[in-house]
Amino acid sequence: MSFFFNMHLRPTKNTVSVLNEKQNVTLPKNDDVYDLYSNYLKNEEQKEPENRYLSFKNNRKYTYMLEHVTEKLGEQYLKLILTECTEIDEEDLINYLTLNDRFGDTVKSSYVTNKGTNISCSPTSLRYVYHALVILDYYKTTDCENMVELGCGYGGLFLAINFFANILNIHIAKYNIIDLPSANNLIEFYLNLHKDVITIPYEFHESAKYGATVPSGKLFFISNYCFTEIDITNKNLYSINLLKRADHGFIIWQSLTYDLNNMKNVFQDISQVEMIDERPQTCLNTLTPNYFVFF
Repeated sequence: MSFFFNMHLRPTKNTVSVLNEKQNVTLPKNDDVYDLYSNYLKNEEQKEPENRYLSFKNNRKYTYMLEHVTEKLGEQYLKLILTECTEIDEEDLINYLTLNDRFGDTVKSSYVTNKGTNISCSPTSLRYVYHALVILDYYKTTDCENMVELGCGYGGLFLAINFFANILNIHIAKYNIIDLPSANNLIEFYLNLHKDVITIPYEFHESAKYGATVPSGKLFFISNYCFTEIDITNKNLYSINLLKRADHGFIIWQSLTYDLNNMKNVFQDISQVEMIDERPQTCLNTLTPNYFVFF
């Protein structure tokens, strides 16, 4: 399989796209859309450890922000996995889906593979699989040894990268995780539930440090949606403190929230940048599509 070098796979503007469905919740009246999500996580932290995060994947105060990939979009991710990702087999796919869906009271959808196997899983887990395989396929063409992810959800992408890197014999010396404090607490809790299968050392970093605490050297930067969602001040601080120190990376760029004209400023010190349409396209507005950006 090779995603990065098969640029002829770029979808057309007629590609079917499905906008991620936001849940029916009352969003904060101020400008910080993260408040409801953060407050939910902070409330969970006050509970006894055995009662924390029991149904976070099924709570609207969380799923308006994350874990909200639609069933139809999940079908598209599954199709891409089965047709493009030939180095993993159906058993590998099902094993990861089972692993990631075990905790959090996951809402599942039903799918059928090319071989007629019935799968019941979270559509978001299918997204994590596809994104992990796209990232690993590019990462292995670089000389990078360490990864840093900005905006890590509950750790599902890292779990997928760890899972498939082992299968594909791809070495990652260390994985650095950057998110809000309450999100980092959830990620740490979630990854501890999977400590028997995690083989890549990982470290948490405070978002307020803007990546300054992440060591330089053979560093691969990842940000799926987050970098282009945060406000311009935070973008600039991450660009100065972290992005400019990355040797290579992968960003899912949302041109609806951060115009493509700004890309030249973000990557002004980077010699090679490749961009293709996001697969599958998750922005309904064809005038402002999302992109896979490899650098």
